[in-house]
Amino acid sequence: MKVFKVLFTTVAMALIISCGDDVEPIGPKLPTGEISYLGKATTGQSDGSSYEQDSVVVTLDLFSDNKTLATMVMNAVKFASKMPGIDMTIDSVSVETNAKVLLLSGENIVPIAMGGPFLSRIITHLHGTVTQDSLIVSMNGGDSPMSFRGGLKK
Repeated sequence: MKVFKVLFTTVAMALIISCGDDVEPIGPKLPTGEISYLGKATTGQSDGSSYEQDSVVVTLDLFSDNKTLATMVMNAVKFASKMPGIDMTIDSVSVETNAKVLLLSGENIVPIAMGGPFLSRIITHLHGTVTQDSLIVSMNGGDSPMSFRGGLKK
């Protein structure tokens, strides 16, 4: 009987040890690294209308330097029809991991565009979600509401 107890205890301990933190989570695999999304950017105009730009590429660099921050680059984005496209980088976007999505947020972030700080488009009220295959984000850039909705760029 004593041998059985020792054997049972040994097997139980081996099972407990083998069930470490390296077990894959159940549910969707959330993205990490640099990922690009293709979609539509919308910017509110001062007259109350909206400017929509199709085929915008937004690149997220998730967790490359930090486990809680990301960088978002809006490539060749335009905020009005007569404006040339610019690349705008938004650093220090907060990322919170949820079971099914990554939650993005940010407040008072000075974006970088055209070689320096883009002070007329300070980012406030940034909120977004990242899933396995999509990015949805909204924010204010200066006084203008902005949003992007896209899927993985293939």
